[in-house]
Amino acid sequence: MTTVPEIRASFARQKDVEYSITSIGPKDLTITKENEKIVVSFAYDKEIEILKPVYLLIKFEGRSN
Repeated sequence: MTTVPEIRASFARQKDVEYSITSIGPKDLTITKENEKIVVSFAYDKEIEILKPVYLLIKFEGRSN
């Protein structure tokens, strides 16, 4: 995989197989090139209602090596 569309398509196929991926989609990926290596990263927030008006905010982020 060398192009952004190929990487996004690969993620979409993986998401179709692994139904537990629900918080992000292929368009949410940030794809960059660092030192001739392709780096895929993502970040998103999840709010969990504890007791109105109190919410727990969890910030997720990750990236490939």
